[in-house]
Amino acid sequence: TADAGNLSIFGDRITIRGSFLTSEAGFGSSGAAGNIAIGGHSVTIEDGSFVTSDTLSDRPSGSISIDGEDVIIAFSKVSSGASGIGGGDAGAVRITGGALTIREDSLVTSATSGDGHAGEVLIDMRRSVDMDFSTISSASVGAGRMGRGGLVLIRTPELTLATRSAIATSTLGEGDAGTIDIAAGALRLRGGRAAVKIGCAS
Repeated sequence: TADAGNLSIFGDRITIRGSFLTSEAGFGSSGAAGNIAIGGHSVTIEDGSFVTSDTLSDRPSGSISIDGEDVIIAFSKVSSGASGIGGGDAGAVRITGGALTIREDSLVTSATSGDGHAGEVLIDMRRSVDMDFSTISSASVGAGRMGRGGLVLIRTPELTLATRSAIATSTLGEGDAGTIDIAAGALRLRGGRAAVKIGCAS
């Protein structure tokens, strides 16, 4: 079976509103999910949008790459995921550029619910990262499974976590949680947190 196709969107001002951009490797497939790349001077993902690459097979999901001078993610999900059905690894999620705003219950994650491992989440912004009621994570969420959480790496001169925002890596299974590495010139916590979690499901 061939791999799923890659999806690339490049332009000056890109707005993804209430939309689904997905690449998936289905159950029983021998192909990998495709990569998704988005780049522009401004990139806005909002209003319940999903930008995802997922695998339900033994092959990996693709990476998600977003680059922009101003990147806004609002009430949306950006994710590379691996299902418990297969054993494939989740891919990396990378956001680079100038300023990143994540708000309104948004999620940026690489996650596994199976024996495959979560990928790294890399945020590298030249100006700032501002989070409000949102989460950045690399997580193993499959109870009793062997998948590991991945690295969460954030580099920025200014990082703000507000209103129950979280930077997290976690595990609910037998695999290890990942590592959080934050390099910020200024860190402001206004009701946010950074956490490594090890849990168990009842």
